Amino acid sequence: MKYGLLLTTATTVLLSVTSCSQAFLSTEEQELHMMTVPVSHDSIAVLSERARQGDGQAYLQLARCYHDGYGVEHDFLMMWCMMQMATQYGAVSSSDAFLEAYPTSDPDRMLFEAMDDVGWKRYGEARQKADALAQCNKAYAALISGAIALETDSVSEALAFFRVAADGGCLLGEIALAVAERGREAVCDYADRMPMLYCQMARECFTTSVSHEEDERAAYYYRLADKYLCLDEVGIRWMHGYCEHKAKTGNPDADTTELTRLSILHSKLVKP
Repeated sequence: MKYGLLLTTATTVLLSVTSCSQAFLSTEEQELHMMTVPVSHDSIAVLSERARQGDGQAYLQLARCYHDGYGVEHDFLMMWCMMQMATQYGAVSSSDAFLEAYPTSDPDRMLFEAMDDVGWKRYGEARQKADALAQCNKAYAALISGAIALETDSVSEALAFFRVAADGGCLLGEIALAVAERGREAVCDYADRMPMLYCQMARECFTTSVSHEEDERAAYYYRLADKYLCLDEVGIRWMHGYCEHKAKTGNPDADTTELTRLSILHSKLVKP
């Protein structure tokens, strides 16, 4: 049983990073990352509303807030979700560019890069980062060790490490254990804390069935992703078509306000 199969596509998106691009930050982005004034809860609400309208810079600032605990609790997964959305709207060149603005000793950066190493089977480099993390974040260190163990087919050892990570407050360790015990359906229980999972759940609905009920379920999941500011590009395009079809066919549930907003978001997506 390999690492990706155990955690399913929902978490391998985060943990089996395989990008090796050399990203860079613009001067404006560097200045943003130098921000030291704490962000208030009111500012979080303002940033969230701007992000809801497809403002990539607002997503970039929210990622910083979740990393540094400005106005919100530190949350690696929400930071990563906001970073993905900032990339979607062109506020940063790639998803890993954000963490490259932090020191190499930053725990979140070390976790991200260690999982990149695991994805590329650079286990020695990953173990070095785990050793460094053990001095400041034992839960992250255990997560990395568990990932290495699972990739090298030491499943029981991997689960023991994941339990240590979970007990230390690491959500990804908790997810790994839940999936091992209950299967991929367990991932759904964590969507509120990693909202991009809702997009994955929606895609599974409309790619496995063409029934009206499955379309309604997909729309339900995409709206939940939107609620948490994580409606991805596929979701925007699918929901736009879904709402447009409702409007054109005179469906009484058609929401012209939602369609207008989706059209705006669609226009702001980074063009290939």
